[in-house]
Amino acid sequence: MLQHILTADENEAKHYIQEIVDFEKNFPDHVKKYLATLASAVSVLVDHGWYLPWPDRISQGDLTKIVKLVKRSKWGDIENFLVDFYECRVDAIQNEMTDRFPARKDALDQAFTAHRTRQYFLSIPVFLAQADGIFVELTQLEKGIFQRQKSLPMTQVWVSGLLLDDFTESYLQHLNRTSTLIFNKAERTEQSINHGINRHAILHGESTDYGQRVNSFKALSFLYFVKTTGESATDLPPLT
Repeated sequence: MLQHILTADENEAKHYIQEIVDFEKNFPDHVKKYLATLASAVSVLVDHGWYLPWPDRISQGDLTKIVKLVKRSKWGDIENFLVDFYECRVDAIQNEMTDRFPARKDALDQAFTAHRTRQYFLSIPVFLAQADGIFVELTQLEKGIFQRQKSLPMTQVWVSGLLLDDFTESYLQHLNRTSTLIFNKAERTEQSINHGINRHAILHGESTDYGQRVNSFKALSFLYFVKTTGESATDLPPLT
């Protein structure tokens, strides 16, 4: 009887050991798969006009939920989740932005007031314009975030000079290309405009129906993405 119990315990221990061995063996593949899924999900969000803040400003639980919703293409649920995510942080974001950029306080305060009072035709252009100025201020690049350098988007020029870990590189992979918000007139398509706001169309008076609540939150998400990413990335060592 005792021998039987010992044999059963040994078999169970061997089973657990084998599971650990298999996990360690396949761990790099699991990580690679997760990072690819993360990069794809964030890119899809960006194509629809949504931006996420620097990773330390979003919980792993929220990030996991967003990735799952994107994989299931639950766009109604995704937009509701992201609107709620930013809505409960509006006051904190405003305070964080104005404390960090006091010279921009008047413009930012008025944009946030317009957002709260549902004057979205007013809040959106200011959010986008301030994001552009903040990008230049934080990165010290000569051109704004909506411009090109030798046909490359400035986001790609900027991120290519940063030394990133695998997670952050996947998280910011979308910066290596243009996107709905940044498209110039030649790059825009009807599909891209339907998916998200476009800075060129808004600021050049081509879009006349952008003043919607969800679009104001998208512009706010971009503003906060630029602020948190630009700030955090300045602390990273440059590529040598």
